[in-house]
Amino acid sequence: MTDSGAWQRIRRSEIGERASLLSRSREDWGRISLKVRGPLLTLALAIVFDQLTRNNLPVPHPFSFLLLTVIYSTAIGGLQSGILSSLVMVVYALNYLADPGAPPHYTAASAYSLVGLLLLVPVTVWVVLALRTAAERGRHVVLSRQEAERLDRRLAFLTEANQVLASSVEYEATLRSLARLLVPTLADWCAIHVSTEQGALRYVASAHRDPARDLLVRALCEYGSGSPPFGAPERGAELGEVTEELLRSRSRDEEQVKLLRALAPASYLAVPLLARGGSVGTITLVVGPESGGVMAETISRSPRSSAAVRR
Repeated sequence: MTDSGAWQRIRRSEIGERASLLSRSREDWGRISLKVRGPLLTLALAIVFDQLTRNNLPVPHPFSFLLLTVIYSTAIGGLQSGILSSLVMVVYALNYLADPGAPPHYTAASAYSLVGLLLLVPVTVWVVLALRTAAERGRHVVLSRQEAERLDRRLAFLTEANQVLASSVEYEATLRSLARLLVPTLADWCAIHVSTEQGALRYVASAHRDPARDLLVRALCEYGSGSPPFGAPERGAELGEVTEELLRSRSRDEEQVKLLRALAPASYLAVPLLARGGSVGTITLVVGPESGGVMAETISRSPRSSAAVRR
């Protein structure tokens, strides 16, 4: 007995939730690792130096090495990591600089060295923390610039799209121009279908980033009943990943499957065209694996609201 659609959706939801929890768990462990890595390095180095001293193989300047680990801790883990490494270093210094015997006794030179370390360590942590904060602000500024550039590209695209849609009273010519605008700005290839008076969808325009494949896209769109490559969206925009199962479920026969494979779709976005309060067609945007994450991100970030075209 095959699983029902509802059961499959429930299973996919459970898998998605587990994957999300696993991803968050990995991120949490990653943050913890960054915070404890430095203090553990300071502790390990202090233990090594202590063992060398007990075996009459003292390191001439152990605090220089330990101070480097404090800098490393603060740089990668922040204030808490820097404080933990500093405490480990101070505890080691209290033991290293003390004269043998109990209770601990310090000579004048040792006492001055200890006071100098107690002043130097927090200043070092503060300086490294300030540099780390400045570096993070710099990264945020770079990201803000990238976001501004991305927003500027989107606004430029919308402005050009509005000009295209208003350039002709002949809607088929307008849609052909729109197809050329969408590719390769938002997709590797696209197809536009409009509704006939009988309610069926009819192919109007298409485009491919490689002009040599324009005829291949057109052949796919006109194959059989001429419906959109991945079907018309039923409720709003439809974004999906193209799998072998999807190819076969959305194709009429093996020949149509071959046409789709030749175009190498990886993901698609089907957007209904709205006019006069109803759907008058469908725009299908498709990206292939060669486009990489940038093209997929462009489609995933693009507005999923339905487009409107005046007829």
